[in-house]
Amino acid sequence: MNRAMVARCLVLMALVLGGLHALVGCDDSGTVEGDEPSRLDKSCKTDADCGSNSQLACGVTAAGEHRCVASCASPSSGYVCIDGVPTSCEVAPAEHCKECGCPNALRCEVGVGCMPKRAAGESCAADSDCNTNNCCSFAGVCRVPYGSACTTLNCDLCLVASNWSFCTRRCGDESGVLGQRLL
Repeated sequence: MNRAMVARCLVLMALVLGGLHALVGCDDSGTVEGDEPSRLDKSCKTDADCGSNSQLACGVTAAGEHRCVASCASPSSGYVCIDGVPTSCEVAPAEHCKECGCPNALRCEVGVGCMPKRAAGESCAADSDCNTNNCCSFAGVCRVPYGSACTTLNCDLCLVASNWSFCTRRCGDESGVLGQRLL
């Protein structure tokens, strides 16, 4: 394309976009005409302070402040609803770890909070419960990490050769090391 054609395309695009802007009734502020101004992130004491829009509610932010945020009907990422109040996971009580998650080195104990991951030989319900990321699905016990040396006592599928062993999973089981399927 030469420069003249590019310039014509840009002019046509500006005209089309300008027409669409007028067609949907937008004013220069970016809000749709007739709507009340956005109250998102405004200070509040009750849901009514956030306007008549049921998509907003008076919630608790990461700073512990009461602000208009997305309601429990469609909560924002990083928020949990506690007694109908959208609350930032940063200030939510620890027992909400199922909804808010835990740091990588911890596991969620529902109703309790984030706890240290379990070591090989300790009980588990999922790989994420174990510091080895390997929970035996039928025995409910943490095993050694995939790819490490093993015995049949600490790994469900231990491949063994002379002076060598390797812990893995059967094909079709959950993903193994770094999300790759293992043999």
